[in-house]
Amino acid sequence: RESIQAHLLKEPSDYIESCRKVMSESKDLSDISIEARVIMGHRLSEYERLIEEHEIDLLVMNTKDDEQFAMHGLAYPLAVDLRSIPLLML
Repeated sequence: RESIQAHLLKEPSDYIESCRKVMSESKDLSDISIEARVIMGHRLSEYERLIEEHEIDLLVMNTKDDEQFAMHGLAYPLAVDLRSIPLLML
């Protein structure tokens, strides 16, 4: 079970690390703090909990989903429920 979970979380962890590396190499973005949280759980409640717990200023999320033409299925509920913070939907 732990091996499966680690395998599932490896790709998003690697992606965050690659973003962190690119941002740290930029003069303009080198002072930005990036904290990675790659977890499993109920997505909407986890987003809400992490935003409140860590006083998040900006939520950046991938909205691409092969099964959806417009946006990821979670993007709309997040946009509606999380109106108190800025969202950047890629």
